Amino acid sequence: MYATGIDEEIERQCGFIREAEECHKNFTTQCATESQRELIEFLGSGVKKVADEFCTAGTKLREDYKKHAKCVSESRKDSKTCTKDLKAALEIISDIQWDKRISTSCCAFKRFEDCVTTNLRIKCGDEAVEISRKLVRLAASRLPEIVCQSYKGDKCAGLLPPSGTAPTGTK
Repeated sequence: MYATGIDEEIERQCGFIREAEECHKNFTTQCATESQRELIEFLGSGVKKVADEFCTAGTKLREDYKKHAKCVSESRKDSKTCTKDLKAALEIISDIQWDKRISTSCCAFKRFEDCVTTNLRIKCGDEAVEISRKLVRLAASRLPEIVCQSYKGDKCAGLLPPSGTAPTGTK
């Protein structure tokens, strides 16, 4: 997200977050039915709260983030293999049967999350991991957590390309 965690960088990102919130609000108001809006609200619950806390100067989340920003940014270098594995896994999703797409996506998400979390914990500690999880919810909501909570271990065996498989790129 940011290399140094200074307030100017955070405010710039918060501008993007606010634009995305407004776009989301306009879309759901104009294009979603009432029941769809309720589902979207349920899945995204907590996102606005985290965004507001992150984008308000002096809050605990923001101050904690600033404390760990440099380390978190530097740890991304150690997570390149995690990203490559995720890309390789996502590339196969469009070519597999419909009934395997959610499970494969969830397994890819879990493998990526575990890989990044391990690297981040080693380099930056548990507090940085928790802060990063909160901030990831800004982009992904809790949907992956809700949908994918039971996908690990045996459920993922054979669904993903082996770790270290190079992504092929766009076709």
